Amino acid sequence: MNINAIKELCRETLNSKTIEDICECKSYCILKEIIMRVGLSEKVLKEFKCIEKLKYIKSEELGRDIGWKNTFYIWENEGYAEKFDKIYNNEMNHNEIWKQMLEMFKVPEPLNDPSYYIS
Repeated sequence: MNINAIKELCRETLNSKTIEDICECKSYCILKEIIMRVGLSEKVLKEFKCIEKLKYIKSEELGRDIGWKNTFYIWENEGYAEKFDKIYNNEMNHNEIWKQMLEMFKVPEPLNDPSYYIS
């Protein structure tokens, strides 16, 4: 299978509107090409974007970057993943999903105990 056939196959399974929503650059970028070639589902891409939002919020609360490992730990263990699965609708963009998630439960206060986070 040649590269153009692979691109077309990925474009069929992944809505380009979702890619534009996830990737903030408004022109060609390598990230968009990789996403299209790997063939991730829209649900996975939207979930990753929500996880990125959580990472930013938690890092801001603590005044330092908490890292991806800690963010995934929080996502799984504080109920974010479960909330995402309940809310997820293919027609919603990641911002709409995130907003509904925050409405479902109050974002926990900053966790200042460093032992909570994985080293």
